[in-house]
Amino acid sequence: MLRTIYFYIFLWAGLILTLPAMAVVEIVNIFSKSESEALSQRIAKIWGKSVLAISGSSVEIKGLENIPETGPVLFVSNHQSNFDIPLLLGCINRPVGFLSKEELRKVPIVGRWMRHLNCVFMDRSNPRAALKSIGEAAETVASGNSMCVFPEGTRSGAESMGEFKPGAFKIYTKSKAALLPVAIEGTWRIQGRDTLKVKSAKVIVSVLKQVDLEDIPRRDTLKMAEKVKQEIQIELRSLRQA
Repeated sequence: MLRTIYFYIFLWAGLILTLPAMAVVEIVNIFSKSESEALSQRIAKIWGKSVLAISGSSVEIKGLENIPETGPVLFVSNHQSNFDIPLLLGCINRPVGFLSKEELRKVPIVGRWMRHLNCVFMDRSNPRAALKSIGEAAETVASGNSMCVFPEGTRSGAESMGEFKPGAFKIYTKSKAALLPVAIEGTWRIQGRDTLKVKSAKVIVSVLKQVDLEDIPRRDTLKMAEKVKQEIQIELRSLRQA
């Protein structure tokens, strides 16, 4: 219980302390959007690493050499916990935004930072709005920005994975970005799906090699989703057995 209390105190104190930096980012944005985005990413990386450190968790990162040095990348990851976004912000060595649920837009400070990181918010309860968000995300990636999506649509909260929804793969078909699966193991132990309690845990992030989906018709996003999910499942089994 004490760990949980300390975590939330430091989390919100840290977010409040980023407000002066946010003011700097917004001033820089007036003169240079690219410099503003780069500064936002550096701050986000520090914040992401700090969140995991405050939880008392250790992080092992595998496969960073699989990330292309240039060109946009669509990272497709399983989703175990609320800690997945700060985890990926802290460990992926490329600027990255997220396709995120609409509710995060309304979180004080967090939603504002996410907009600076080129995140796209999606209202899953409104199919028409969700489809529009997918298109916006595809345009964001096609313009050269990397993005991470969680095709399960919500946290699994355990070792098992939920169904991969095919809509996220429309971002791939429309943007023609490199698609890299990401396997996350252990964040569900830090915080389960239906609890606010925070525990320390060992977390492993594994970035897999680019998946070749060219043999799948571009309209068959369901088959793409199944193939990428299988790749992540195989990696998760390997990580758990190591």
